[in-house]
Amino acid sequence: MGRHWALLAGLLLFLTRTGAADPVKQLCQQRDAWCARKTFVWQATADNSLQISKQERAMLETRAMSGGIQIASRTWVHGRLAIMRRPGLTYVESVHDRCSHPWLNGRFGYWLGREFAVIAPANTPNVYSPPSALVLPVPGDALYWDIDQAFGDAFAPGMHPAFLAGTDPLRTFSPFRVFKWRRAAWVPAGTMGALAVYRLSGVPTLHAEIALDGTRQYAPVYFRAQEQAYRTEYRVQEWKRYDGWWMPARIVCQTGDGSTTSTVVYVLTQIRDSPADMHIILPSGTPVKDLRHIPPETIAATGLLFIQQPAYTYSWAGSLPQKEAVPAVGTKSGPAFIILDAPDQPRQAQSSSSVWWLVVPLLLIAIGAFWYWRVRQGERKT
Repeated sequence: MGRHWALLAGLLLFLTRTGAADPVKQLCQQRDAWCARKTFVWQATADNSLQISKQERAMLETRAMSGGIQIASRTWVHGRLAIMRRPGLTYVESVHDRCSHPWLNGRFGYWLGREFAVIAPANTPNVYSPPSALVLPVPGDALYWDIDQAFGDAFAPGMHPAFLAGTDPLRTFSPFRVFKWRRAAWVPAGTMGALAVYRLSGVPTLHAEIALDGTRQYAPVYFRAQEQAYRTEYRVQEWKRYDGWWMPARIVCQTGDGSTTSTVVYVLTQIRDSPADMHIILPSGTPVKDLRHIPPETIAATGLLFIQQPAYTYSWAGSLPQKEAVPAVGTKSGPAFIILDAPDQPRQAQSSSSVWWLVVPLLLIAIGAFWYWRVRQGERKT
């Protein structure tokens, strides 16, 4: 039976390369169309570890607060991830309900559209979650391209929507941490039994491949990517069928660069119809910082935390203004360094909890700067 599937997959790839109708692409597009009006609910658990030298740990702790805070070598988060799709707009909600540390609890929301993404103010005790909504530019459909997310969310960053929300894997360039909005293409690279394998073309420094399962209507079964020391891998362990479509039901995502490792396990609990009247929902008057005037390539090159260009600020009035209208409705503000976008705390004797409100953003800035430095060092070596 395995030989028959291998021969069939090989024939399909041959037909693809000779210009005949491509059933692989057709099935991927048909699954995407069916999923485009569905909501996917996942139970998720993330386990993260940090392995650094004593000197590096001392540097981070000193920058956060001299002799004050120890950096956790392991953290874990349990919660759920919901992805609500409609053509042209997707809402992603990530909820942390049980965590290794109280400051990891929270709720995060993202609206992903065509050439924009809206990051809702997070419902979390962390001061590094900004009190304003953030609007980012995206070079295409944000669900397929992902966004740079600089907050304490354990589930949405690194999300691969072809596995978690049924997008067409051959036109998906996500997660952001891997692709950074770089233009590329998936090209056939042969078969492995019943698997059709595609490799990334167009980004010389990035090595990535994705395998589609010919026995399950070419649903994605694994994804691997590596650039320098950073690697990402998605692998499907269990499957379910919905309305005749095979969908991943248990997925393991592993990422790491030698110093940090993360394992996220997603278990599908429900697929249901999305509401027909989806639109961006924010409380009236919510402060908004709009960065759509900044080229996406600039954000991809530096990272969201290091953007120093000014943002346009305005209050939410029920809908997202067109990009061209933002200068007229908004006011140019200072640099959009969002970690510093925290409400001022009263000047009073600080309790241990108020000390944490100060330390957490400083610690994150130090860690962010540290990882940025390490990435740049790796780029120089290569």
